Amino acid sequence: LGHTEALEISPQYMKIRGISEKIVKEGIHPSQITVLERLVRTVADRGKESVLFCDLAIFFKNESEETLSRRMIQNAIEEARIIRPLSRRSFVMCDMALKMYAAGCENAAQEILDYAIDAATNIRQSSLRDEVFDELGLAIKVMQGM
Repeated sequence: LGHTEALEISPQYMKIRGISEKIVKEGIHPSQITVLERLVRTVADRGKESVLFCDLAIFFKNESEETLSRRMIQNAIEEARIIRPLSRRSFVMCDMALKMYAAGCENAAQEILDYAIDAATNIRQSSLRDEVFDELGLAIKVMQGM
């Protein structure tokens, strides 16, 4: 209380942001997209990597770069589908689905949420599975506008 907390923005994130803005400003060049994807893939945590790709998809969608946006969301899904344990995969995909929904990408959000539900279904530990489904249930309610 009484003081503001500043979020620390990593130099890596600033590079990613700079390259993506440069792509929008100067036009799409395959080499720049490759550099951008490689830079995102250097993030140590697959969950953060997936969310970064998701953020880029939203950024490019907002800049009317639909093809690039779809490519980034495919990268996000690809990376998220590798995450272990399954509970973490479900949570990351749920976060991505809510971000996409908030950005107005309802179809992509529904597809990602379906993957999250699929991953949650395969969790063997019943208490953990129930916890994950509770979270997914909230996301479903948000996306249905309840």
